[in-house]
Amino acid sequence: MAPSGEGCPSLCSGLFASFHFSTLLGLSCLFFTFPCSWLALNVSWAFPVICGHLLIPTILYFFLTSFTDTGILHKGIEEELENQANTLGSLQQHWCNKCQLYCLPHTFHCSWCNTCVEEFDHHCMWVNNCIGCHNFRFFLLFVFFLTSYDLAVLITCLTYLALNTQQPFGVEKICTVLLTIPAGFSLVPLLILLSHQIITVVAAQDSGKFKALSCSRSSAWESNLFAWCKLHEAK
Repeated sequence: MAPSGEGCPSLCSGLFASFHFSTLLGLSCLFFTFPCSWLALNVSWAFPVICGHLLIPTILYFFLTSFTDTGILHKGIEEELENQANTLGSLQQHWCNKCQLYCLPHTFHCSWCNTCVEEFDHHCMWVNNCIGCHNFRFFLLFVFFLTSYDLAVLITCLTYLALNTQQPFGVEKICTVLLTIPAGFSLVPLLILLSHQIITVVAAQDSGKFKALSCSRSSAWESNLFAWCKLHEAK
Protein backbone atom coordinates (compact mmCIF):
# COMPACT_ATOMS: atom_id res chain seq x y z
CA MET A 1 0.00 0.00 0.00
CA ALA A 2 1.18 3.47 -0.71
CA PRO A 3 2.65 5.23 2.27
CA SER A 4 0.06 7.53 3.70
CA GLY A 5 0.60 11.07 4.71
CA GLU A 6 -0.13 12.29 8.19
CA GLY A 7 -3.51 13.62 9.17
CA CYS A 8 -7.16 13.02 8.71
CA PRO A 9 -7.28 12.15 4.95
CA SER A 10 -5.24 8.93 5.26
CA LEU A 11 -7.17 7.89 8.38
CA CYS A 12 -10.53 8.47 6.68
CA SER A 13 -9.38 6.59 3.60
CA GLY A 14 -8.24 3.63 5.69
CA LEU A 15 -11.46 3.52 7.70
CA PHE A 16 -13.54 3.77 4.54
CA ALA A 17 -11.67 0.88 2.90
CA SER A 18 -12.02 -1.24 6.06
CA PHE A 19 -15.74 -0.51 6.20
CA HIS A 20 -16.09 -1.33 2.50
CA PHE A 21 -14.34 -4.70 2.85
CA SER A 22 -16.18 -5.58 6.07
CA THR A 23 -19.51 -4.76 4.43
CA LEU A 24 -18.63 -6.93 1.44
CA LEU A 25 -17.79 -9.89 3.68
CA GLY A 26 -20.79 -9.37 5.97
CA LEU A 27 -23.34 -9.16 3.18
CA SER A 28 -21.70 -12.12 1.44
CA CYS A 29 -22.10 -14.22 4.58
CA LEU A 30 -25.81 -13.38 4.72
CA PHE A 31 -26.14 -14.07 1.01
CA PHE A 32 -24.58 -17.53 1.10
CA THR A 33 -26.36 -18.42 4.36
CA PHE A 34 -29.92 -17.60 3.27
CA PRO A 35 -31.01 -17.14 -0.39
CA CYS A 36 -28.04 -18.85 -2.00
CA SER A 37 -28.20 -21.94 0.23
CA TRP A 38 -31.97 -22.24 -0.31
CA LEU A 39 -31.54 -22.12 -4.09
CA ALA A 40 -28.70 -24.64 -3.89
CA LEU A 41 -30.93 -27.13 -2.05
CA ASN A 42 -34.14 -26.50 -3.99
CA VAL A 43 -33.09 -25.37 -7.46
CA SER A 44 -29.45 -25.81 -8.45
CA TRP A 45 -25.95 -25.82 -6.99
CA ALA A 46 -24.94 -23.53 -9.84
CA PHE A 47 -25.96 -20.50 -7.76
CA PRO A 48 -23.36 -20.90 -4.97
CA VAL A 49 -20.72 -22.23 -7.37
CA ILE A 50 -20.95 -19.27 -9.75
CA CYS A 51 -21.22 -16.68 -6.99
CA GLY A 52 -18.34 -18.25 -5.07
CA HIS A 53 -16.11 -18.23 -8.14
CA LEU A 54 -16.85 -14.52 -8.55
CA LEU A 55 -16.36 -13.60 -4.89
CA ILE A 56 -12.92 -15.23 -4.55
CA PRO A 57 -11.20 -13.20 -7.31
CA THR A 58 -13.02 -10.09 -6.09
CA ILE A 59 -11.35 -10.46 -2.68
CA LEU A 60 -8.02 -11.42 -4.28
CA TYR A 61 -7.88 -8.37 -6.54
CA PHE A 62 -9.06 -6.14 -3.71
CA PHE A 63 -5.94 -7.04 -1.73
CA LEU A 64 -3.69 -6.86 -4.79
CA THR A 65 -4.99 -3.39 -5.58
CA SER A 66 -4.64 -2.28 -1.96
CA PHE A 67 -1.16 -3.59 -1.21
CA THR A 68 0.64 -3.43 -4.58
CA ASP A 69 3.12 -0.60 -5.04
CA THR A 70 1.30 1.82 -7.31
CA GLY A 71 4.43 3.17 -8.97
CA ILE A 72 5.64 5.51 -6.25
CA LEU A 73 8.58 7.73 -7.11
CA HIS A 74 10.73 7.81 -4.01
CA LYS A 75 12.82 10.79 -3.04
CA GLY A 76 16.36 10.47 -4.39
CA ILE A 77 19.78 11.93 -3.78
CA GLU A 78 20.43 15.35 -5.30
CA GLU A 79 23.20 14.05 -7.59
CA GLU A 80 20.93 11.31 -8.90
CA LEU A 81 18.19 13.84 -9.59
CA GLU A 82 20.55 16.03 -11.60
CA ASN A 83 21.79 13.03 -13.57
CA GLN A 84 18.20 11.95 -14.21
CA ALA A 85 17.30 15.40 -15.48
CA ASN A 86 20.25 15.41 -17.89
CA THR A 87 19.85 11.89 -19.29
CA LEU A 88 16.06 11.76 -19.50
CA GLY A 89 15.34 15.35 -20.40
CA SER A 90 13.62 14.30 -23.61
CA LEU A 91 10.80 12.75 -21.60
CA GLN A 92 9.40 16.19 -20.71
CA GLN A 93 9.75 15.73 -16.98
CA HIS A 94 8.38 18.14 -14.43
CA TRP A 95 9.63 18.98 -10.96
CA CYS A 96 7.55 18.20 -7.87
CA ASN A 97 8.19 20.72 -5.12
CA LYS A 98 6.63 18.53 -2.44
CA CYS A 99 8.59 15.36 -3.20
CA GLN A 100 11.70 17.19 -4.45
CA LEU A 101 12.21 15.01 -7.52
CA TYR A 102 11.77 14.97 -11.28
CA CYS A 103 8.60 13.25 -12.44
CA LEU A 104 8.01 11.41 -15.69
CA PRO A 105 5.05 12.38 -17.90
CA HIS A 106 1.65 11.37 -16.50
CA THR A 107 3.15 11.30 -13.00
CA PHE A 108 1.25 13.37 -10.46
CA HIS A 109 1.34 14.09 -6.75
CA CYS A 110 -1.34 12.43 -4.62
CA SER A 111 -2.44 14.70 -1.79
CA TRP A 112 -3.86 11.72 0.15
CA CYS A 113 -0.65 9.68 0.13
CA ASN A 114 1.67 12.71 -0.09
CA THR A 115 3.79 11.09 -2.80
CA CYS A 116 4.20 11.14 -6.57
CA VAL A 117 2.72 8.19 -8.44
CA GLU A 118 3.67 7.12 -11.96
CA GLU A 119 0.70 6.95 -14.34
CA PHE A 120 -1.48 8.34 -11.53
CA ASP A 121 -5.18 7.79 -12.25
CA HIS A 122 -6.85 8.61 -8.93
CA HIS A 123 -6.77 7.82 -5.23
CA CYS A 124 -9.40 5.18 -4.52
CA MET A 125 -10.82 5.32 -1.00
CA TRP A 126 -12.52 1.95 -1.58
CA VAL A 127 -9.14 0.21 -1.50
CA ASN A 128 -7.17 2.89 0.40
CA ASN A 129 -4.54 3.17 -2.30
CA CYS A 130 -3.66 5.17 -5.38
CA ILE A 131 -4.41 3.67 -8.77
CA GLY A 132 -1.26 3.95 -10.80
CA CYS A 133 1.17 2.24 -13.12
CA HIS A 134 1.66 -1.02 -11.22
CA ASN A 135 -1.81 -1.75 -9.88
CA PHE A 136 -4.16 -0.37 -12.54
CA ARG A 137 -4.74 -3.81 -14.05
CA PHE A 138 -5.56 -5.20 -10.59
CA PHE A 139 -8.01 -2.36 -10.02
CA LEU A 140 -9.67 -2.98 -13.38
CA LEU A 141 -10.03 -6.70 -12.62
CA PHE A 142 -11.32 -5.88 -9.13
CA VAL A 143 -14.04 -3.63 -10.56
CA PHE A 144 -14.90 -6.25 -13.20
CA PHE A 145 -15.30 -9.12 -10.73
CA LEU A 146 -17.06 -6.93 -8.16
CA THR A 147 -19.57 -5.84 -10.81
CA SER A 148 -20.07 -9.44 -11.96
CA TYR A 149 -20.49 -10.63 -8.38
CA ASP A 150 -22.97 -7.86 -7.62
CA LEU A 151 -24.99 -8.80 -10.71
CA ALA A 152 -24.94 -12.48 -9.72
CA VAL A 153 -26.11 -11.63 -6.19
CA LEU A 154 -28.95 -9.49 -7.55
CA ILE A 155 -30.10 -12.22 -9.95
CA THR A 156 -29.93 -14.84 -7.20
CA CYS A 157 -31.93 -12.74 -4.75
CA LEU A 158 -34.58 -11.88 -7.33
CA THR A 159 -34.85 -15.55 -8.26
CA TYR A 160 -35.36 -16.48 -4.63
CA LEU A 161 -38.02 -13.80 -4.15
CA ALA A 162 -39.81 -14.84 -7.36
CA LEU A 163 -39.98 -18.45 -6.17
CA ASN A 164 -41.16 -17.48 -2.69
CA THR A 165 -43.76 -14.82 -3.37
CA GLN A 166 -46.42 -16.76 -1.47
CA GLN A 167 -44.22 -17.44 1.54
CA PRO A 168 -44.59 -15.28 4.69
CA PHE A 169 -41.80 -12.91 5.63
CA GLY A 170 -39.34 -14.80 7.79
CA VAL A 171 -35.69 -14.23 8.58
CA GLU A 172 -34.57 -15.76 5.29
CA LYS A 173 -36.89 -13.65 3.15
CA ILE A 174 -36.20 -10.43 5.06
CA CYS A 175 -32.44 -10.93 4.68
CA THR A 176 -32.91 -11.54 0.96
CA VAL A 177 -34.82 -8.27 0.58
CA LEU A 178 -32.12 -6.44 2.55
CA LEU A 179 -29.50 -7.93 0.22
CA THR A 180 -31.44 -7.04 -2.92
CA ILE A 181 -31.59 -3.32 -2.10
CA PRO A 182 -27.82 -2.57 -1.91
CA ALA A 183 -27.10 -5.00 -4.76
CA GLY A 184 -29.55 -3.16 -7.00
CA PHE A 185 -28.46 0.35 -6.07
CA SER A 186 -24.73 -0.38 -6.39
CA LEU A 187 -24.97 -2.13 -9.75
CA VAL A 188 -25.49 1.02 -11.85
CA PRO A 189 -22.51 2.95 -10.36
CA LEU A 190 -20.32 -0.14 -10.75
CA LEU A 191 -21.34 -0.53 -14.39
CA ILE A 192 -20.59 3.15 -15.02
CA LEU A 193 -17.19 2.84 -13.33
CA LEU A 194 -16.32 -0.33 -15.25
CA SER A 195 -17.40 1.23 -18.55
CA HIS A 196 -15.34 4.34 -17.82
CA GLN A 197 -12.22 2.30 -17.06
CA ILE A 198 -12.63 0.18 -20.19
CA ILE A 199 -13.10 3.30 -22.33
CA THR A 200 -9.99 4.80 -20.73
CA VAL A 201 -7.92 1.73 -21.58
CA VAL A 202 -9.20 1.60 -25.17
CA ALA A 203 -8.59 5.32 -25.67
CA ALA A 204 -5.07 5.01 -24.26
CA GLN A 205 -4.28 2.11 -26.58
CA ASP A 206 -5.64 3.98 -29.61
CA SER A 207 -3.59 7.07 -28.78
CA GLY A 208 -0.41 5.03 -28.43
CA LYS A 209 -0.06 5.86 -24.77
CA PHE A 210 0.41 2.24 -23.79
CA LYS A 211 3.24 1.95 -26.27
CA ALA A 212 5.18 4.49 -24.26
CA LEU A 213 4.48 5.30 -20.65
CA SER A 214 1.62 3.09 -19.59
CA CYS A 215 0.11 0.92 -16.93
CA SER A 216 0.64 -2.13 -19.09
CA ARG A 217 4.37 -2.36 -18.38
CA SER A 218 4.56 -5.60 -16.46
CA SER A 219 8.15 -5.40 -15.20
CA ALA A 220 10.94 -3.01 -14.36
CA TRP A 221 13.12 -4.02 -17.33
CA GLU A 222 10.41 -2.81 -19.72
CA SER A 223 10.47 0.62 -18.05
CA ASN A 224 14.28 0.74 -18.27
CA LEU A 225 14.17 -0.35 -21.93
CA PHE A 226 11.71 2.44 -22.70
CA ALA A 227 13.92 5.04 -20.98
CA TRP A 228 17.01 3.70 -22.80
CA CYS A 229 15.26 3.95 -26.18
CA LYS A 230 14.14 7.52 -25.49
CA LEU A 231 17.71 8.43 -24.49
CA HIS A 232 19.18 7.09 -27.74
CA GLU A 233 16.44 8.73 -29.79
CA ALA A 234 17.54 12.07 -28.34
CA LYS A 235 21.09 11.39 -29.50
